[in-house]
Parts: sequence; structure tokens; C-alpha cells
Amino acid sequence: MIGFSATTSQPSMLEVRNLCCGYKGRPVLQDVSFAARGGECLALLGPNGSGKTTLLRSLSGVLQAKEGDIFLQGRALTALKPRQRARLAAVVPQGGEYPRELTARQMVLLGRYPHLSWLGCYGSRDHAAVDEALEACGATMLAPRRLAELSGGELQRVLLARALAQESPLLLLDELAAGLDMARMAGLFDLLERRRAAGACVLMAVHDCNLAAIYATRLLGLKAGRLVFDGSVDAVFTEEKLSALYDIPIGVLQHPLWGLPQALLARAHGPRSHAAGLGAAPDSGSDAGVDD
Repeated sequence: MIGFSATTSQPSMLEVRNLCCGYKGRPVLQDVSFAARGGECLALLGPNGSGKTTLLRSLSGVLQAKEGDIFLQGRALTALKPRQRARLAAVVPQGGEYPRELTARQMVLLGRYPHLSWLGCYGSRDHAAVDEALEACGATMLAPRRLAELSGGELQRVLLARALAQESPLLLLDELAAGLDMARMAGLFDLLERRRAAGACVLMAVHDCNLAAIYATRLLGLKAGRLVFDGSVDAVFTEEKLSALYDIPIGVLQHPLWGLPQALLARAHGPRSHAAGLGAAPDSGSDAGVDD
């Protein structure tokens, strides 16, 4: 099994203190603070433009903080060299440009860069980690194909395999479910659940709050760059908090199989029949031109 080294002596694998950052003078995140430990899966929820991607870019060191501090296993992010950061945190970004002539296997092998010796050569352990990561993500058959030939969902699986091959204890994932069909999505999130249970820390930005309720142990709500809630699924996955987060009426019901809360969009004018939605003809006794 792909391994990683989590430092149990540190109380937090990730700590964020009063983080403020943005782009070219435009503030995005304002005074964001939270901490995460190994064995947790945190889901970032929030509307478009709320700062989820910006937060992940800051945590990975791509975007420099204007104010505040970020610590990985007790070490200041700003004091870590890129290879040191990569040993502690692996990232699956949203979108991005990649060398399209690379094969999927070559892309996953890049995840072993933090572990290269001073000679800069990949060894048997590196290739074994790549094989395990590709298999875990159901991407072994993609290994010889060029990135230019992959669909969006296939590329997502390859990028996650690269992060797993990196063997870092912290996973930062930005919209991993994008482009995945239901079967692949369930398989990859089950894989993340096994990683979490083994002691890893997972922080993922997701648009599907129902998916977050199933797999996350904590939910963080971002709105207009501020953290508006942070708590367990049972504590914060409520109609009141979700409706306020997204500025729309949201109902919450229990999943019929697992007993977990699930969100439903509450239409302002009530439900619409499938027949009406398919353009069915009105009843013979009704006034066809009357709008109820």
C-alpha cells in the first residue's frame, strides 16, 4: 500500500492563522483561521468566488499570504523549500496547463520528485509507488497514453494518482469530482476515505454539498472570503446554515440508506410535475392559456 509519514507528535497537520490574501490588490480571503489533524477530511463549501481555490493555492504555497500564517506540521510554510513542502502536502489543482506530450505514467512519476536522491534518478521504490497509485485510481490502462489524449475525468484520475505517489500526509484537492462519472467519483472518494482512515488529512473544495456530507468529517463554509462556519456534518449541515451560505432556500432530509443529511433545492414556487416539464398537453377541461 502507498505509504506516507504523518508526524503524530504535532497537534495539527495543518494550521491557518488569520489568513488574508488576494490578487493584485484585490482581497479575497479575510481573517481565515482553522486547524486540521491527521485522520480528518475537511470539505470546503461555498458559492462560486467565495475563495475556495484561493485558499488551496495559499496552502500549497502558490499564492503568498498578505497577512497571517500557515503551518504544516508545526513548520511555517514560508520557511519551507518547495521539495520540503511537497513532502508534507500534495495538491490536485482545478484546471491548469500540463505538458500534453507527457504520458500519464510520466505525469504520475513527477509526484516522486520530492523523494529523489541527490543523483536525481528514479529508483525501484519510485516506480513501485507509481504503479500502486495508478492502480488505486483505476488508471493503470491510461499509463501509456499522452495527456493530450485523455478526457477531463481521466486526467483527474491521473492527477490524483500523482498526488498519491507523492506519499504526502496532507492532500489538498480542488474540485476532484469535476468531470467524473458517478462510478469513478465513488471509487476515488472511497479511496480518499481509506487514506483518511490510515491517518492522512484531506482538505477538499467541493461544489456538491451532498458528497461532502457523505465523505467529510468536517465542513467549512466560505462566503465572500470569510469562514462562516466550521464544524461536524451533524452540527453545520442544516437548512439555516446552507441557505445562508448559498443565498437560496435549501431543505435538508436524511439519506434513506445511510441516515446522513442531504440537501435539496427548495423552489420558490413549489415542485413542478414531470409531465409539465416535458411539455405535456393540458387536461381537456383546463384553460390552456391560463398561467397558474
